Amino acid sequence: MSGVFFHTAYSAFKREVQLAGRIPSWYYWGMVDYDRIVRECFWDSSISGDEIRKIVMQGDLRRKKQLFERILLGSSRYLHDLQLFDREDLRILLEEYKIPEFNHDYAFRRKNISEVFFFDKELKIGELKWTA
Repeated sequence: MSGVFFHTAYSAFKREVQLAGRIPSWYYWGMVDYDRIVRECFWDSSISGDEIRKIVMQGDLRRKKQLFERILLGSSRYLHDLQLFDREDLRILLEEYKIPEFNHDYAFRRKNISEVFFFDKELKIGELKWTA
């Protein structure tokens, strides 16, 4: 029974992806906990998991930047959740992200860890560097 359910769910997912035109090749969408993302990152506004999915798959860059910032600064599993974005979109979002004055150290650390994790950039956080 579970194999039939999985196949049906996967087929529906493939149709959704074909309609959207693309999907990040590195991410298994079945593991996305949209309720957690909404609860942690959008507690002060009303947005649904479906809206998040639409922004990631079809949204303009401005909406993706807003979603990216909310996930980067608010998600308890931000490295996992940032994988929702297409790799090229994520590269652009990280490069264009301006670290705010408020919470500067927190935002800087999360951005730098994301750059290291996804794109092998230089680690700039002294206490996390390996000593040789």
